[in-house]
Amino acid sequence: MARFLETHPAVKAVHYPGLQSHPDYELGRTQLSGYSGLMCFELKEAHFEQVKKVLNSTNLFQIGVSWGSFESLIYSRNHGNNENQLRKEQQSPGLVRLAVGMEDSNLLIEDLKQALDGVI
Repeated sequence: MARFLETHPAVKAVHYPGLQSHPDYELGRTQLSGYSGLMCFELKEAHFEQVKKVLNSTNLFQIGVSWGSFESLIYSRNHGNNENQLRKEQQSPGLVRLAVGMEDSNLLIEDLKQALDGVI
């Protein structure tokens, strides 16, 4: 999932320590025995309409704020009226969080692909 996101043209950055491109990848290899399905990515177009379109275009991911369970969740703190506050907190308004559940990873990737393709 993280490797797919890293290559998608609508994605600016992926925040997941299991990726070799992550600045703390080597540290993680020495301190961790594995990685969870929790990750974030930033959209290149970091504004509410783009974020909303991605979240609302997924079919398998449910919008939710928990760490997830068996189902996959997607969430953003950008609610359309707080972009300046997010920037003050040094958080990209295009940041999207995923909690990957137990669904087939290929289906989840396809779901994200069709949602992200809609914002290119």
